[in-house]
Amino acid sequence: MKIPLRKICFWGLLLLFALAATPDSAIAQTTGKKANNTKQPGVKLSGIVMDEETEHPVSNAKVYVEQDSTTTDEEGRFSFRMLKPGEHTVLVKAEGYDDWSQTVKLLPKKQSPKMLTVELVPSDRSLLLTE
Repeated sequence: MKIPLRKICFWGLLLLFALAATPDSAIAQTTGKKANNTKQPGVKLSGIVMDEETEHPVSNAKVYVEQDSTTTDEEGRFSFRMLKPGEHTVLVKAEGYDDWSQTVKLLPKKQSPKMLTVELVPSDRSLLLTE
């Protein structure tokens, strides 16, 4: 039995279109492998910056984590939402205070978000100006 070339081409193209229209997860299920096209969402790190002596919040403090930075709000709060799990150095700078830094370990998103309480020490320079 001789199969015409047109029929072979037709069925070959039909199969190609069917495979192209199939979602990756369906292909992965047929091969027994999972499609790895999902990005792991970032880990959240948040906290509050306070004056160590008065225990009042410090607004407008700059908080740095790697290349990212943010500024504390009026209540001294800050938040980062898209950090990678692992160790990060957090640096906090505010006018009139000594710089503060600490290395924190962020666990995968399945864990509860990391919450820091930063207590800034007034710098000696600000004490000299007020005396």
